[in-house]
Amino acid sequence: MYQKLIVFVQSLVAIGMLVIAVITWMGQSTSELRIEMQDMNKRLGRVEGEVRALTQGRE
Repeated sequence: MYQKLIVFVQSLVAIGMLVIAVITWMGQSTSELRIEMQDMNKRLGRVEGEVRALTQGRE
């Protein structure tokens, strides 16, 4: 009886560890993506500013 209980508890712990690992991995990947989207927005902002300056200079 105790052996079945121990196996059950070990299974629950293993599943919990997998869930925590997946959540942590997803959190890291989304934070990396968020950082990339910030750097890209900054670059696009600079490009838009330069394009505006060029188009205003032609007018």
